[in-house]
Amino acid sequence: MGCRGGHPAIPEEITLNEKINLIDAELYLNSPYPSVLGKARDIDIIISFDFSDVDPFETLKVASEYAAATGHPFPKVDFGNLDPKRPRSYYVFEEKGKPTVIHIPLFNMDNCKNQETIKKEMKEYTTFQQPYKDKANIDHLAHLAEDNVSMNKDDILKAIKKAVQRRSGL
Repeated sequence: MGCRGGHPAIPEEITLNEKINLIDAELYLNSPYPSVLGKARDIDIIISFDFSDVDPFETLKVASEYAAATGHPFPKVDFGNLDPKRPRSYYVFEEKGKPTVIHIPLFNMDNCKNQETIKKEMKEYTTFQQPYKDKANIDHLAHLAEDNVSMNKDDILKAIKKAVQRRSGL
């Protein structure tokens, strides 16, 4: 029977067509923000690992615009105060009544140490490339991501505890 007959949560134009075109979230947003921002999700905290190869705040910008356009809750982000050429390893955005967003750029001044290394890493590890076959490349990226979490573990845990307390009304 499939979806024909119309499920109320699925738009009719999707169920009535034999063929539909979908956009991979990776190409649109490179992050699963749309799937977690819905009101039914009632999200308290989002930990965003950014792997963009040009602007470490690109997915954050698009998610913010998406939330504004769809009426989903999202904390205010002052993009004028974020330097894409010198990103830090950890950002937290909070606003009452909206989910807390922790944003962690993969390549940053904390793990790369300087702008030249950030540019080199972004050039080496672009979004549009064939899957990595070299284990050293995979291990390198995993190590950078691990370092970002390790460096910021205490702050991440504080933000999670704060979100739990907010939810509990403490």
